[in-house]
Amino acid sequence: MTDAGNPGPISTMPRWYEFFRPLLEVLADGRTWQKRDMERAIIARAGLTEDEIAETLSSGQPRALNRIGWATSALRRAKAIESPSRAHFRITETGRRLLSEHSGPIPEPAVYAIPAYSEYTPARGRKTTTVDPSPTIVDDADPDELISSGIQLIESDTKSTLLQRLKESDPYDFERVVRSLLVKMG
Repeated sequence: MTDAGNPGPISTMPRWYEFFRPLLEVLADGRTWQKRDMERAIIARAGLTEDEIAETLSSGQPRALNRIGWATSALRRAKAIESPSRAHFRITETGRRLLSEHSGPIPEPAVYAIPAYSEYTPARGRKTTTVDPSPTIVDDADPDELISSGIQLIESDTKSTLLQRLKESDPYDFERVVRSLLVKMG
């Protein structure tokens, strides 16, 4: 299936925030889950098809794991889940509350509304710029200023997220990333 304006196939993969519920449901058993096992369980719980599981980004990363990663990051930022050790996750009371307050999909605004989400500051490196992914309208800024500001916020948040994910990744994944980076750098 393709879109007239886009020659590539249209993804039927759930959007990243649609993984909030399956992720929290997997962790709701109270165990501390290893990242790979958690990802497999989330994929199963979300009922992804073989075609969806096989989808990749242009970077080669599986699209499902990318979206699960973004959902994990947002839920960690909101303190709905925690990472007691590298690449291990468990649900918090905030996460249990999210599950009980929403019978269906957990909407993005529900996570953004958690005070810990907006109070989040990365552990190191980044200046205290926070990113609010909910759209805001600034009356006195022109489009170029809005675009520049948006790009700076995205770059800042991406750097922080990337560093956090690398810290939490499996050592073999980290080695693969470093090797790939060195090859691309020549």
